Parts: sequence; C-alpha cells; structure tokens
Amino acid sequence: MELLLSTPITPLELILGKILPYSIIGMFAIFLVYLIARLGFNIPFRGSHLFFIFACFLFLTAYLAQGTLISVVARTQAVSMQMAMVSGFLPTMLLSGFIFSISSMPKFFQYFTMILPARWFLQIVRTLFLKEAGFLEIWPSLLALLFINFILINVSIKKFQRTLE
Repeated sequence: MELLLSTPITPLELILGKILPYSIIGMFAIFLVYLIARLGFNIPFRGSHLFFIFACFLFLTAYLAQGTLISVVARTQAVSMQMAMVSGFLPTMLLSGFIFSISSMPKFFQYFTMILPARWFLQIVRTLFLKEAGFLEIWPSLLALLFINFILINVSIKKFQRTLE
C-alpha cells in the first residue's frame, strides 16, 4: 500500500483501480448464474440482455464502491468486516425485497430500502426475466443505481487519505 500511495495517481484512479477488476470477476460469476438459471432451471428471459448486463455492472460497482468506502474509513480489518456486515449483508438480505416484500414493510423501512443497491437490482432483474420489458420500465431503477454509484465513489474520494497510520 505504501508503494501504491507513493505513485502519482489520483484518488479516483486508485478507487476505480480497486473496483473495476472485481467488477469483471463478478460479471463472470453473474454469467455462470445466468447460464444455470436459463439452462439448468429453464427460467425464461424476456427482457434485453444489454440492459441486464448494464444493471449487473452497476449493481456490482455499487457494492464494491461501498466496500471501498468502508476500507477508506475503517482503521482495522475487524472494524471493516463489522461495518460490511451491518451496512451491506444484513440490510441486503432483509430489506431488499429478496426475502420480505417491500410493500409489507413499515413506511420507514420502505423509504430506507431506497438507499440499497440490491432493491433496485432485484426490481430490474425481476422485470427483465419475467416481463418483456424495455428501457421505459427499468430506467428509474437504473438511475437509482447510477446515483448510488456516484455518491459512494465521490464520498470514497473525499475520505481517501494519502497517509498510512
């Protein structure tokens, strides 16, 4: 890390350099899950593959940007793991609409789910797999994912420090 920090790269370049390789690896994992869903379970796909790939990329980069923000803010690995569990895994599983319907949640949690990338990604995936949907049906969710990415990456850049403690 010391060698990396001594190079003349900008914080944006460093953060993108941390996010993009893992996004590519994640896209391969999504491709495998897609193949299993289509070929193994015969789940139909009715939407646009281009929008699906774009949504997957936005979803992955949003959570990787969240992880990068946690790594910039946290002082130790133990703290970063706890922050990731509390801010990422638990809300994603419980509040994204994956397990419990968002419409049946109390109003506070319905609004809180709007900051979770998984909520928007699940809406896009369900729409693309189950309906013959186009851009008009998924653009609000895509816009939300873009906004979340923008916010998380910018906050990471602002919090980034060139010194090691």
